[in-house]
Amino acid sequence: MKQELIKLIEIYKPIGIDWMCFQITRKNPYSFHHIKKQENGGLLIIENGAILSKKSHRLLNWLEEKYPLIYLDWEELFFIINKARNFKLYEQESRKLKRLSLELRYK
Repeated sequence: MKQELIKLIEIYKPIGIDWMCFQITRKNPYSFHHIKKQENGGLLIIENGAILSKKSHRLLNWLEEKYPLIYLDWEELFFIINKARNFKLYEQESRKLKRLSLELRYK
């Protein structure tokens, strides 16, 4: 596990879910997401990170290709969560955006 992901987990203390409200399991472990992509100069630092899981990361990559505006909504939410250093304040927004994202994925 990346050191930055470990630090994010220590700061946010997620209880079994990631920032896209996916359940963390042995088959769906935590994953570090660059809010600003590495190829665009995004650094591997806490301020540029989001706590995701394998499933949410795959969904986010799919959204980036198929629904870029929804992808950008997620990126903005990750930035806000990270800046506030508090996922719980934005958990309801995350759940709503997840519901929309899954509806688009499985329509």
